[in-house]
Amino acid sequence: MIAYLEGEIIDLSFHSLIIKTNSWIGYEININEFTFSQLSFWERSSFFIYHSISEWRESLYAFLEKEERQIFTEIIKISGIGGRMGLNLLNFWYEKLMEALQKGDKSFFENVKGIGKKLAEKILIEMKDKDFVKMHFSWEKWNISEERANIIETNELGEEIKKSLVGLGYKEGDVERELKNLPLWYESLEMILPYIIKKLS
Repeated sequence: MIAYLEGEIIDLSFHSLIIKTNSWIGYEININEFTFSQLSFWERSSFFIYHSISEWRESLYAFLEKEERQIFTEIIKISGIGGRMGLNLLNFWYEKLMEALQKGDKSFFENVKGIGKKLAEKILIEMKDKDFVKMHFSWEKWNISEERANIIETNELGEEIKKSLVGLGYKEGDVERELKNLPLWYESLEMILPYIIKKLS
């Protein structure tokens, strides 16, 4: 089983990449949009890998942190959730995902493409009692200010993004909504613009 890969990214798209290792073997790996936003062509990167093997195929899924792989491994055990949907769930900030599980926030999961009310309920039922969920301490419990979550919405960068996207034909209200829900690690124009365009497309 492949659990970790390090090498040079020789192909990159929203949903997959190819990494060439020191052994000159290229591995095609599934990723989500968050991971995509953190990477560049030809850079050297390392990933924690979930290696899925079935009778018909093998698939690799890449994560920047081992905690992401852990929750992905548990979520895809739930009937009705495959690898791609599991990756979509991890497009959210990890802390917010864990907080939603701890609080039983069904609406959080219903906002993920492909997840309806019944599947959202199933996720909460099957995940809330996992030890790593119950033991997780969020940043909020350490009194980290919530202002950080929405800082881009009101600063000059936020205004530049709104102006650019409205000029491209997007509705200002839709852009503001996505800025409010922007993951904390998106801090530059190059990261934020393609992320919001993808969300609004």
